[in-house]
Amino acid sequence: MVRQKHRAARHRETVMQRDGTSCYYCGKPNLTGRGATLDHVVPLCDGGTNDAENLVLACARCNSQKQSSSLEDYIARRLLALKREKDRLIAVAKLHKLL
Repeated sequence: MVRQKHRAARHRETVMQRDGTSCYYCGKPNLTGRGATLDHVVPLCDGGTNDAENLVLACARCNSQKQSSSLEDYIARRLLALKREKDRLIAVAKLHKLL
């Protein structure tokens, strides 16, 4: 496993040059140091590789939330969470007669 991580880490500069320094998932800008992680779009456990084409720059929060799920599953979870937050905010606004 350490060897695989080392191979992925070799691509850090390539990925950062390709994608800039923003999180691929949430757009958080200027990722550096520990806040900048590499994520496998297709997880290794699902047959993904450590090639630069399968790696993206992700903030630690997004990488932690995605874990080893597929991109499709991660996006579906994020959309559901955003919908719930939107519904909650609408309910609060209605309660306070802002809508």
